[in-house]
Amino acid sequence: MTTPSSPGNVVLPNPKPTPLLSTAEETAASQVCEVTIKIPFGPPANTGEVGTLGPYRIVKQLGEGGMGAVYAAIDTRLERRLAVKVMHPKFATHATSKARFLREARAVARINHDNVVIVYEADEREGVSYIAMEYLEGYPLDEYLKKKGNPALSQILRIGAEAAAGLSAAHKLGIVHRDIKPANLWLSAPRGRVKVLDFGLAKPTDDNVEVTTDGTVVGTPSYMSPEQANGESVDHRTDLYSLGVVLYRLCTGRLPFEGPTTMAVLLALSNRDPQPIQEQNPEVPNMLAKLIHQLLAKKADHRPATADEVVKRLRAIAQDMAIPLTQAIKQTQLLPDPFAEFEATSADPITTESKRKRSPVARKKPGSKLLILLAGFAALLAVVAASVVIIIKNKDGTETKIEVA
Repeated sequence: MTTPSSPGNVVLPNPKPTPLLSTAEETAASQVCEVTIKIPFGPPANTGEVGTLGPYRIVKQLGEGGMGAVYAAIDTRLERRLAVKVMHPKFATHATSKARFLREARAVARINHDNVVIVYEADEREGVSYIAMEYLEGYPLDEYLKKKGNPALSQILRIGAEAAAGLSAAHKLGIVHRDIKPANLWLSAPRGRVKVLDFGLAKPTDDNVEVTTDGTVVGTPSYMSPEQANGESVDHRTDLYSLGVVLYRLCTGRLPFEGPTTMAVLLALSNRDPQPIQEQNPEVPNMLAKLIHQLLAKKADHRPATADEVVKRLRAIAQDMAIPLTQAIKQTQLLPDPFAEFEATSADPITTESKRKRSPVARKKPGSKLLILLAGFAALLAVVAASVVIIIKNKDGTETKIEVA
């Protein structure tokens, strides 16, 4: 059992439960949840399903956000489980938003990395813009924190290194995520491999955040870099800042900047420095604390230059402390399988027919051909043993037969 003082475990004295969301996050989440997204799907293929979208059976809604919703689906062409993310009709009517939604999704489809969710297709059908992507079992990091609390140091290092590796693959293709947070870092079953989700798709496309009529910012400002929150142009280093926020929270159980309102959070991240990590959790190694504070630098030039550098430094910390990064992040409770009730009642007529045609062959007894050959050979021996006839041709063309019994 790992003890609080062992290198594989970081323990935070926590006198009161840390909420899953900050006040600003709860405000944004409550506003998003008030929106009911209605997608014009085709009629459902089976009772209880949501609908259809081209070749996809839309089985069940998995989640909903400000830009759209995600559904469990089945590709009827390949009988493959997948997740389909559809764009909110409000944004789909905006030509620039829709074009950028599809363009960025197609860019993500070029990424081939173990720590990035696979995108199979990005297109528009029947007026619905959508992304078909890999269906993942497990649950996102924010759910893990809610169920398990702060992870051990070995798990923090692994989550950080794998998330940075996925970001590095994207950054090398010129893709910036812009919304790194625990909800977009998936711990896939069964060993908790990190998969980065939702590249550049979680925010409205004309700006990094959406401002409503009353001036409330909808989004997750607690994870935004200062330049992103100020509406400035951003590059890959904005993702590194957001990853630093995630690591800060994993080590301390708190966000680096909190406040009673969204605007208070935005002002804090622009004007204040975060409280030193080791003041809140002395168990955090010096090298890790230094790296996280560098990631949280106000100026992008003061942060690590690349995600690859972050991966190397996290691995060096693990090696220096003899902590293996291959240790599984155990998941004792997975999300319910959304396909179970639909696949159990669904029959594949092609497969059934194929089995029916092959069934007579399957009933043949093994070795039957061998028995037939042996019987024929035995009959031949019997004929040979019964009599032998010798035929001799004479010079005059006649034949002489000699039978040997």
